[in-house]
Amino acid sequence: MLLAGCSAVGTETLKNLILPGIGEFTTLDSAAITALDVSSNFFVEPSHVGSSRAQTVCELLQDLNPDTKGHFDTRNIDEIIGSERDYFRRFGLIVAANLPDSTLIPLSKICDEFHIPLIITESVGFIGTVRVQYKNIEIIEGKNSNERWNLCLGLNKPFPALESYLERTSRDISENRIDKKDISDLSYLTILHLAVKQWRASHDNKYPETDKEKDDFKKSIRMIYNSLPEPPPPPPGFPSHDSSAIPDVFNDAISNAHYPFKPYNYHFDDLRYSSEGIFGSEAGDRPERITKFTILNESFRRFIQRFDRLPVVSRLPDLSCASSTYKEIAAIYREQSSSDKAIFREIFAEIYAAWGVDPREFEIGLEKIEFDEPKEAFEYDLLDIYFKNLFHLKFVSTTPYHVEAETEAINDLENVVMSDLWSWVSPIPDDVGNFSKLNTTPLSWYVALRAARRFQTTNGRNVAATAEDTEEIWRLIQRDLMLDSGENENRGTILEFFSRDIAEEICNFEGKETIHAVSSFIGGTASQEAIKLIAQVFEPLNNLVVYNGVVGNASRYTMTK
Repeated sequence: MLLAGCSAVGTETLKNLILPGIGEFTTLDSAAITALDVSSNFFVEPSHVGSSRAQTVCELLQDLNPDTKGHFDTRNIDEIIGSERDYFRRFGLIVAANLPDSTLIPLSKICDEFHIPLIITESVGFIGTVRVQYKNIEIIEGKNSNERWNLCLGLNKPFPALESYLERTSRDISENRIDKKDISDLSYLTILHLAVKQWRASHDNKYPETDKEKDDFKKSIRMIYNSLPEPPPPPPGFPSHDSSAIPDVFNDAISNAHYPFKPYNYHFDDLRYSSEGIFGSEAGDRPERITKFTILNESFRRFIQRFDRLPVVSRLPDLSCASSTYKEIAAIYREQSSSDKAIFREIFAEIYAAWGVDPREFEIGLEKIEFDEPKEAFEYDLLDIYFKNLFHLKFVSTTPYHVEAETEAINDLENVVMSDLWSWVSPIPDDVGNFSKLNTTPLSWYVALRAARRFQTTNGRNVAATAEDTEEIWRLIQRDLMLDSGENENRGTILEFFSRDIAEEICNFEGKETIHAVSSFIGGTASQEAIKLIAQVFEPLNNLVVYNGVVGNASRYTMTK
């Protein structure tokens, strides 16, 4: 990875990646260490003043983990951007720390072109931001939830072993071999199977379609419970069963009543499988860029085409039922999952042969893993990881920073700020009983920092704590929020909280990174997102976090053009 700009926030970000073992890194900075670096950067000492920032930071951080390999580059990044664009191709991730827009915009364009994830960090005074840019990131191990796991139960089209089990247990209900007490031993899968079977028998073999029919279907689930026989009287001294309270198994069945009559395409929509997403090309097409993720997805698609159902994943969601019931159901799913995984693996191998790909080399995340034999590749546990996470896959991109930065006024920014104001603003009394306006929405500070970056691009210097600069920053803020138009109906409300004071505060900071605690917080946030991008585990930030250290609040946003 590359750290461009060895400021305090950049150093903190890189430190958090070196400690767990980033492997190899490069620091790029043409500046020398100053007294400001000593006061704001925990790692820099007075004896380092005048030495290269890139070299000093590289050497100090590499000492934290001897297993990492560090390099430093003291050239000017703007010159490299202008004459050696391919320099950046070698990096799997770039972190840009406190760089001006004149550098960030062309760097963002390069990263966008070469599909390199870019993390932009900024720490100015009490304010910090993390802006993440990435393109076509493939997330295999997403966050799991029971709601997602319910999708893979196959209730809309049960596989033979499951259907046989559901038929047997539902017959026990319909033939009154189960009473209102023992029904709690079964799972809601049986209840739903019986309810669907009864509904279709009385509705020309059709599933519920209208809202009224779906409500009636849920009522029919309750009627199944009402039709059950009462349990026999308990022995003397034991409490009788309360049949008035509907058991959890029926509540679960009602909550999941929509799963049995939805086609599997519904599951794809719910999981963001769309023409622009994971299944982006036509079946069988050989994409230009092939990763293992690409072939795994094609295997998924061909499995569905062959069997007209989703693969079965062995893990089950929580079920309200007896332990013996859960074990029996789990064994059924586990056996079918093992069979489906073997078929999946065969399809996987067929695609490699058909597409002419060497199965010994795979791109996995931002790395390449090589295998000595094709057999090792097919047995590599990433396939198992993928199969376990079939219903948590993501294929994600963000709006590039250069698109946002080169837009005069961000679309809907005024409306976002309005919404954010009511979420965040809670006036804080100051010492004399007035209300301070510094407790503004975090996004307001980002708008102010955006104005300061534009000022720096235009004037070739940071803002200063002068009345003239304050007025210019306030003018740029009003332009971004479209407050310079007298017809803006929200102008008065926004100005009530978002006044000239915030422009004055930004100018007082003078573009300086002075608070190490803020840089440390932002560095921790940025490194967390870096690990997500490197490992491709969990969905990374989309695409902005703003921290307001004045009052200690933060929020995340999605910036567009």
